[in-house]
Amino acid sequence: MLKVKYDEPEPEPEPECNGTALFYEVGYTWSNYTNDTANITVSWDADWSCDESQPVEVDFYVINSTQDMVVGQVLTQTLEGDTRNTVSHSAGDLLKNETYTVYLAIWVDKDGWRLDAEWQVETRFE
Repeated sequence: MLKVKYDEPEPEPEPECNGTALFYEVGYTWSNYTNDTANITVSWDADWSCDESQPVEVDFYVINSTQDMVVGQVLTQTLEGDTRNTVSHSAGDLLKNETYTVYLAIWVDKDGWRLDAEWQVETRFE
């Protein structure tokens, strides 16, 4: 009897997930008050809709009432599916009696950069 040995077939790769990033929970607090300035700390939990890890970039902007950007930063973060991963970031020396718009955006690099989620709030330190 002739025995023929066959190579084991390679397992099929798991299809890549084309999920979505979103903000699950966002909040902010004012702190470190002086007579004229304060800091704002923004905390967020962002999630990825797939079970894989996904690196993202989060835009963090603070814009004053005359539409000048007083804080503008791009932060990197890795989202882990439904794992809660709360991140906080602060901006300081914001002026008293000024209205600010705080803006967050999640950018995902999947076949080119795409904007997946945005959040903003208008707030005032008095």
